[in-house]
Amino acid sequence: MRILFISNYFPGDLGPLARELAAAPENEVLFASNRQRKDFALPGVRRVRLKNAPLFGEVAPEVPALWEETVRRGSWGLRSLTSLRESWGTPDIIFATLAGGAALFAPQAFPGAFLAGYAETGLKNFALLPGEARRAWTILQSALFLQADLCFAMSERQRRLFPSPLREALSLTEPCVDTELFSRAAARPWFEGHEAPPDGPLLTLDATGLDGAPLATLLRLAHAVLRSLPACHAVMLTENSRLREALEAAANTWADGCRPRFAAHASLPFGRYRDLLAASSLVVCPGQGDAAERAMLEAMSCEALLMARPETANFLRPGVNMLEFPANDAPAAVLAALEARPRDGEPAPQARMARRNVLAHFSEAVVVPRHLAGVMRAYAAWKKERGA
Repeated sequence: MRILFISNYFPGDLGPLARELAAAPENEVLFASNRQRKDFALPGVRRVRLKNAPLFGEVAPEVPALWEETVRRGSWGLRSLTSLRESWGTPDIIFATLAGGAALFAPQAFPGAFLAGYAETGLKNFALLPGEARRAWTILQSALFLQADLCFAMSERQRRLFPSPLREALSLTEPCVDTELFSRAAARPWFEGHEAPPDGPLLTLDATGLDGAPLATLLRLAHAVLRSLPACHAVMLTENSRLREALEAAANTWADGCRPRFAAHASLPFGRYRDLLAASSLVVCPGQGDAAERAMLEAMSCEALLMARPETANFLRPGVNMLEFPANDAPAAVLAALEARPRDGEPAPQARMARRNVLAHFSEAVVVPRHLAGVMRAYAAWKKERGA
């Protein structure tokens, strides 16, 4: 079977599906994307670069410009996909997100293919865009869904963003994580070249989706903890370089010696991000949304003790597999969690349970085959209906 993936980013959300399908020798899998991790490969998956820059930058696009640019990228994508059809052939199945517009006319390039469409998630800075830009983007994705044979949203929260006539047609995928990659066993030391001070905890604060006052509040939390625990280091993960520079500028005003123990990152190489999670004594993730949910699962898979808002995701169990991020006096709660951490370097009991929960319910090895089985049933019914 010939299978084509079209996505904004390789491997991204669709990478696990490509890897599973490529493991079957009868499948020929090609992955076309706007951006690729050069240091990463999926066995048996051929890659094609679509050569589109990110659609969403650090400045929010005006809605008319967003429509215009998406359609323009769709026309570029049509030319690329038509060329691909001439050199490679027509796929049996296409798995596609809108890919920043590149997949908009995929049904025209491959009219005889079964199309499974997926809502696009993980767009850099998307959570920080004005509401009208986010709404416009869901409507643009709907143009792909209306041409698809099967449509998926990544969560109920995401499905609610789409217009009501389409919403009920969107099936839900299950979140999953690569539990082999996101594990303490696979991680390297975070403090390369030197060791952290004896008994010094590492606090990671994930600020995905936060800006303005909520981001400033999280920075004050980091500063309060660093003042109280002289051996502690803190790392903040932010959405873009503008926010990282703002955090660093604010931290540069600290006059109490805490600045050398603080770092902010807008992005980390994939392996280094995993190393950070595995080394963290506590990961604080107060945000909400699909990107925050993914970050929580990755931290839990690495057996990092997670502190979050329990209502954010249905897999969070305060006191069992994570700790609750309180509405009031967060510094006291964070300090208590850090001071109660095991001193032998082993994960906290809640972190060990979190890893077991992820392995049982959210591992790619569990979720991906189940999802693909559903797609293949729909594909078989589609072929039967067409008399193929």
